[in-house]
Amino acid sequence: MIKWKTIIISILFLFLLPAVAGAAEGGADLTLEEAVSRGLERNSRVYQSNKDLEISKLNYVKALALALPKVSLKYDYSHLRYRYEQEKTVSVAGMDLTAATPRDFDFNTASLNINQAVFNGGREWFLFFGAFDTVRLNEAVVRRAEQEVIFDVKKAYYQALSLESAVEVMKKALLQTREHLKIARALAEQGMVVKTDVLRAELGLAAAKRNLIRAENGVKVARASLNFLIDEDVDSYFNLVDDDTPFDSLKSSYEECVELALRFRPEIQQMRSRLAVAQKNVWVNRADYLPGIRLFYNHKLEGGLMVKDDPDHWDDTSEEESWIAGGVVELKLFNGGQTRAAVREAKINLNKAQRQRADLNKKIKLEVLSAYSNAQESLARSEAQAASEAQAEENYRIVELQYKEGLVQSVNVMEAHTALLNTQTESLSARFDYRLALAELEKAVGLKLSEGEFVNEPQK
Repeated sequence: MIKWKTIIISILFLFLLPAVAGAAEGGADLTLEEAVSRGLERNSRVYQSNKDLEISKLNYVKALALALPKVSLKYDYSHLRYRYEQEKTVSVAGMDLTAATPRDFDFNTASLNINQAVFNGGREWFLFFGAFDTVRLNEAVVRRAEQEVIFDVKKAYYQALSLESAVEVMKKALLQTREHLKIARALAEQGMVVKTDVLRAELGLAAAKRNLIRAENGVKVARASLNFLIDEDVDSYFNLVDDDTPFDSLKSSYEECVELALRFRPEIQQMRSRLAVAQKNVWVNRADYLPGIRLFYNHKLEGGLMVKDDPDHWDDTSEEESWIAGGVVELKLFNGGQTRAAVREAKINLNKAQRQRADLNKKIKLEVLSAYSNAQESLARSEAQAASEAQAEENYRIVELQYKEGLVQSVNVMEAHTALLNTQTESLSARFDYRLALAELEKAVGLKLSEGEFVNEPQK
């Protein structure tokens, strides 16, 4: 029996071991696409923008209601009971008393009211179309918020990956520095090098430890920033996946990217809608200069019941039906200059929006130029650093061998090691900077790479 228990426990342990190992490694994999998807679904910036869009759609419905007829049905009911003195008297204990008899009345009134604004200077329709333009504006705001979240998530993701790679470089550098310190101590014991070489190596080891701690802390902050953007707990841990795909080379020219940006950037649609709203606000305020015309109709039915002297007998007291229809024309002659001030204010806002439109085109061109130039620079750096890293590794290996033979000093080894570390760090920076530059170019153009087709397919 004990033998079977041992076998069962061993089998369960073998099945659970991978899961335990996976938990120890820190969590599930999180690809860049999954991180972006979570950001779009959960980020509060996108959520708030979508809620503003919902509110603008409700305001659109309310603006439409202003131009439609207003119909209301009203019903009133009231009951009245009072006592009144009758002419007959009753005798009680030899005394003549006047008897009071209660009477009850029921009143019913039903009315139908219809009001329709025929002309009010176009105010209702300008408000209606202005509300429609506001919906379009908020749709552009949502798209812009989504693009910003996509860029921020990619930036945080690439920064975390870059710093994690930097941690591996720092760990390797720490091992190399320890190995060099071991060699320096051995050579110092043999009298082949001076003691300052050992001290210099110990200082290099301390600096390597500080660099490693700084890089590890940077990873924690970068991961926490990514978790915040995708609405996860800041202490959550995911295995970030570096697909390490070949670089996409730029295919479109700067001019073509600018043309795409001026067509597809959400701010362009946002500015068009803002201009349309500003123009309609001018006409809404001008409406007070024009007369207002409205029609009305009211139909009323009134009736009531009253009890007679005989409480068992009820009789209709009245039933009346009436209706009235007509129209109203109203022209505001003087309101203290309020209308004039409102029109001037609306015109000023329109002029501001027109100036902002001109500035927006310049701003978009500047952003595209900056993103395009960064992408070109990062691509060139990444291609150049690939060869430089191999050369720096070979140089460090040679100098380390020469130091063992007593051909060079410790300072030469430290210089070669520093050059190798800088080259490796620069290679990592260039590789992830180019990916980030492409994400920035996506944001500047307002399209995904696959939609804009302004990059070549990666070479397999």
